[in-house]
Amino acid sequence: MEILAIDPGTYSIKLLHSRKERKGIIVQSFREIIISDFIDQFDDETTLFEIQAILIKSYLDDLDKKLLVEQTLN
Repeated sequence: MEILAIDPGTYSIKLLHSRKERKGIIVQSFREIIISDFIDQFDDETTLFEIQAILIKSYLDDLDKKLLVEQTLN
């Protein structure tokens, strides 16, 4: 079973990819998106929650495309 944990914070969004095995959880990868790196792309009226949601959606869309390509190649 694949697990994606998402921790949206005020400074960054942390994404932890892992998988469950019989005796525990194996961490496959970790990614941190620093919100201030993208803040200039939004206007002053955009809330932190909206920025977090947009960045998470963008990450998931990219991940979905990557998984689709991997499935096509296999």
